[in-house]
Amino acid sequence: MNTKPAVLAPACAAATVLLLSGCASAATVDEAEAQHRSFSPSSDVLTIAVGRGDLEVVPAEVDDIQVTRWVSGGAVVGPPRATWELNGETLSLQIHCGPRAGCDARYEVTVPEGTSLTVEGGSGDTTATGFAEPLEIGTDNGQVTVENVSGPLVLRSGNGGLRARGIVSPTLEAHTENGSIDVSFARAPDDVRVSTANGSATVELPEAGYDVSSSSDNGEVVTDVEVVPGSGHVIAAETENGDIRLVPAR
Repeated sequence: MNTKPAVLAPACAAATVLLLSGCASAATVDEAEAQHRSFSPSSDVLTIAVGRGDLEVVPAEVDDIQVTRWVSGGAVVGPPRATWELNGETLSLQIHCGPRAGCDARYEVTVPEGTSLTVEGGSGDTTATGFAEPLEIGTDNGQVTVENVSGPLVLRSGNGGLRARGIVSPTLEAHTENGSIDVSFARAPDDVRVSTANGSATVELPEAGYDVSSSSDNGEVVTDVEVVPGSGHVIAAETENGDIRLVPAR
């Protein structure tokens, strides 16, 4: 594991134990001081595992994985314990609250261009922008937002909406147990599969003919795009409880 030294707030740097575990006394993430650290990747494949907190991730012309975090909350016994480490191809970003205390975190991560990324989120919103390689984001509880993505795309949420804009990905798989799906394509995709257990699904599509299959157990199905059975552009949408709208992109 190759890491670069953390750059922490002066109050944190005074104690080695806090330098290793992170420190925070701010009541909210917005009040917390930024902490910075970089990691040397072992390959162009990366998984980011986030236990708690919002995550924003982008690719850029950098050599290292660059992380900025804000940590808030605390207990009588001290601040929450925040850890960040790269083990092989997995970057783990975790926060552990103290007894009878609440805590929170926010992360901004920049990865080298060309990175194939998987995000495994626990509780918090995830935003990803500008990826050209395969991108997969899953979260237990939180909204997922992606923009300007061109690689194969997989989005999942146990409880939260999925939103995608400016998408030119050839394939998309999106599923949420409880939440809406709102996707807009800038280029006609080859294969799209969206499903929700409880929530509406809207897919905006460029002008083209689409092989469409759609169903809702309890909701309205609107198909305003050209339907061409056998087309190379395949759309499958289903929801157990909610409306489905397949409409022209604006």
